[in-house]
Amino acid sequence: MPVAQPNADKSLAILELFNDEQPWLRVGDVSRLMSVSDSTASRLLARLEARGFVERYPETGFYALGPRILTLAGVAMNHSDVRRAALEEMYRLVHALGLGANLAVLRESGVFYLGNLDGRHAPRYYTLLGRRYPLHATALGKILLAWREPAEISALVSVPAGARPGSTPPSMAPSAPTTELTGTALQRYSPSTIGDVGALLRQLELVRSRGYATEVEELAHGRACVAAPIRGRNGSVIAGLSVSGPVGIMNLEEREGDLAEAAVDAAMRISERLGFVMAPLDAMTSGEAMPAWHAAQAPRSGGGSSSR
Repeated sequence: MPVAQPNADKSLAILELFNDEQPWLRVGDVSRLMSVSDSTASRLLARLEARGFVERYPETGFYALGPRILTLAGVAMNHSDVRRAALEEMYRLVHALGLGANLAVLRESGVFYLGNLDGRHAPRYYTLLGRRYPLHATALGKILLAWREPAEISALVSVPAGARPGSTPPSMAPSAPTTELTGTALQRYSPSTIGDVGALLRQLELVRSRGYATEVEELAHGRACVAAPIRGRNGSVIAGLSVSGPVGIMNLEEREGDLAEAAVDAAMRISERLGFVMAPLDAMTSGEAMPAWHAAQAPRSGGGSSSR
């Protein structure tokens, strides 16, 4: 028997039913998915419609998300410190490279997009704003993972070994020691997707040493991406910035170094706007290990070229 929910919870649950796969719903769809009566579903939808959270198309009887959702999303985006600090650099990248520029943070074990701008060579017919993509299959996800502890990385991305590719990852239990997780399977989205935690951890070592991450058809066919870390006041990675576009235009075999340098430089300027200050290398003692944020600048020391 379904557990009774307060009306406010039920209304929020209805809003969460809308997604790219089902952008329109009828009363019967809501009643079935919510396990409530048609009359209850109709009453809740009417309340949401009255407040502008959904709108109804009389000719079809379908409901879709309403303009009030866009208003609230705009408020959230306009008051995001990271997004406000990043927009100028994103426009510069788009203008200089003609590629897409993307901004994302880690939310609910996924890559959550705070912004994306289209370039003349990388047009999209939909927005990435608010979307969540997998961490292990994207350059931005690798950036958001790379400077975390291995056990935390494993807990964020792991799917039990033997899970069918394409299946929805279950809720993760507390992670076991990393040595026991290196063979754990990860969900595959293409033949190029990293398939297990051990391979991911090795890839993240490379990301840390270079200071940027790449992605070539790991999530979507024909797409490539280069991402760099954005750091907060204390030096921790709080977001990722990327340039992306068609594989042929990105041409990482020849352009990876230049694109990585552009992304890393832009990400560092955003970090500085957010209060991050990198100590000069010559201020460090010879016996002191290079901190992670200095390593993030390493690709530029060799003239901007680096192998993938």
